[in-house]
Amino acid sequence: MVRLSAEAAARLPTALTPVMDRFLASLGPRLERLLVEVRLYGPQVRRFAEDAPVPLLVVAEECGAATRASTQLARDDAGRLLSHPDAGLEVTLVSPAAWDADDASASVAVRQARREGLVLWRRPAAPTS
Repeated sequence: MVRLSAEAAARLPTALTPVMDRFLASLGPRLERLLVEVRLYGPQVRRFAEDAPVPLLVVAEECGAATRASTQLARDDAGRLLSHPDAGLEVTLVSPAAWDADDASASVAVRQARREGLVLWRRPAAPTS
């Protein structure tokens, strides 16, 4: 099940908690098996502003058209909960290879999400034998 992490629930501004809950809940049924991690990053992590975009980074095993469509549906569904018309969810979808790339070749979104991102959800580690 894709649910908000305890750390994220404690750190998120009250106004963003239901939005992030809805985004993760909307992603889960379609993409749970493909998801690696979901992070909130950018100015919204430092200081919530209801009229600013809400940038999210989604790391998924597969980033094709079906995955992009599913993230867009989740974005649209959760975005309806934002109170300001100028606010919106901005979702960047990346592969694990792009997430793990060194800083010189990583995108600006990946570097920023690594530096200051708040982990909303992370795939549980596989049990070791």
